Amino acid sequence: MNVIRNLSSILSSSGIYRSFSVSAANNANYSCKLLVVGGGSGGCTMAAKFARRLGKDNVIVLEPSPDHYYQPLFTLVGAGVKRVSDTHRHAHSVLPVNAKWVQDKAEQIDPDKNKVMTAEGHVINYEYIIIAVGLCNDFCKSRIHYNTCLPVIFGVKKYADALLKVVERKDIKVNYRSVLLRLFPDKKEAVFVSGEDRSQETTMKYDMLHVTPPMKTPDFLSTNQSIVDKVGFLDVDKYTLQHTKYKNMYGIGDCTNTPNSKTAAAIAKQSYVVEHNLLSTMQKDNPSQKYNGYGACPLLTSYNTCILAEFLYDGVSRIHYNTCLPVIFGVKKYADALLKVVERKDIKVNYRTVLLRLFPDKKEAVFVSGEDRSQTPDFLSTNQSIVDKVGFLDVDKYTLQHTKYKNMYGIGDCTNTPNSKTAAAIAKQSYVVEHNLLSTMQKDNPSQKYNGYGACPLLTSYNTCILAEFLYDGVVHETMPFDQAQESKIAFYMKKDLFPFMYWHLMLKGYYHGPEWIRKIINPLA
Repeated sequence: MNVIRNLSSILSSSGIYRSFSVSAANNANYSCKLLVVGGGSGGCTMAAKFARRLGKDNVIVLEPSPDHYYQPLFTLVGAGVKRVSDTHRHAHSVLPVNAKWVQDKAEQIDPDKNKVMTAEGHVINYEYIIIAVGLCNDFCKSRIHYNTCLPVIFGVKKYADALLKVVERKDIKVNYRSVLLRLFPDKKEAVFVSGEDRSQETTMKYDMLHVTPPMKTPDFLSTNQSIVDKVGFLDVDKYTLQHTKYKNMYGIGDCTNTPNSKTAAAIAKQSYVVEHNLLSTMQKDNPSQKYNGYGACPLLTSYNTCILAEFLYDGVSRIHYNTCLPVIFGVKKYADALLKVVERKDIKVNYRTVLLRLFPDKKEAVFVSGEDRSQTPDFLSTNQSIVDKVGFLDVDKYTLQHTKYKNMYGIGDCTNTPNSKTAAAIAKQSYVVEHNLLSTMQKDNPSQKYNGYGACPLLTSYNTCILAEFLYDGVVHETMPFDQAQESKIAFYMKKDLFPFMYWHLMLKGYYHGPEWIRKIINPLA
């Protein structure tokens, strides 16, 4: 699993490093038996294995970050169960002592000459190489114009504040109380009038235009003083949607005076309330269903980003679960279990939604609408000789050996293996890479095969968890002698306490290869 880099500037500037770290001031040519590019979960694990086998300084680790984070624990940090410091170690404390750490990043790999050039000017010659650089995010940016007839950018402060940050970051010109008069699409020009003085016309060039026009109810309604409020909207109870005077009359949608956002999402909720309350009225009962003001509004911030605003009366938000996948989880057995949790807790699931950036001080997040846009680092994705068509290291999905360069292996997120990218996957992959690379060093063919094993503890409460385990093609492969799709307290404490201990003290030291031996003892029929 890819390591989150540079999370803390305080930690990264500590200046405490082991003597085997090489700084940029010592630019030179280096040679080694094995070069490990990347010092995250996969790189650190493989470096530990081979530093122990090959001896001191025969392994070089190329890793720029002074910090190492156990990313699977971040979910518990977000829940307030763990601290950020519980996820962190200094890189010098987890990298093996017998390995030479070059604290720099790869700039270019020349697989034909068996060398790597670094950003700070080092040249590292190798006999064998393991690529374990993980992934980084890359998002396209686009400028927009935003014109609105409103005096504010959005009616709910939480989302208005988020939009204003987008405006500032992208240097967007916002024109308030500005009403569209006419468009010239061939010239990409729009003519606006001021909402306060319609004699003032402004012609604007635009790249992308979003307009919120002023609205009113139709004349037949607005002029009927017996059923409308002072400004011409149908006068209904904001909760039952029944008319305040005529009990056989209900309203729905934009024409009513309910103080909610007028959106299709609001109509969907209102239609349920009106249906049940009108049936009650027909049966001479009082209406009992209440509309809570629910509304939703996707706020476009670029050609591929969006803030999805959801709110109730007075701007109260709902709980969201955002995933870049088109389904809640990639293995059906566990997806079905999670959907039951979603229904029970009334959680809003947003599919194909990817985190773009965070504003921790405001407790705000901006998401990308669409597929996961993670990619490998530039030095890797631009090297066409070693990557596939989409920029991932091209390895055999079973042996993890490069398809062209037999002295090259890959592990973790940067490879094109079709498995779940988790720490559990790296534990299993590390065993395969270790034995297959040793075979390659001995001029034998690799014989160990990675079966796609991955595991994902899915938190469902502050003391329960679904422990998903699976192989390639979503084949369920559970370790425990009970149904792991059921919410379990045991799985929660494994996630909270056992797995972090195993990560720091076993896996990163090269001693943990997955739960196969445990499975044979406690669940031999699995």
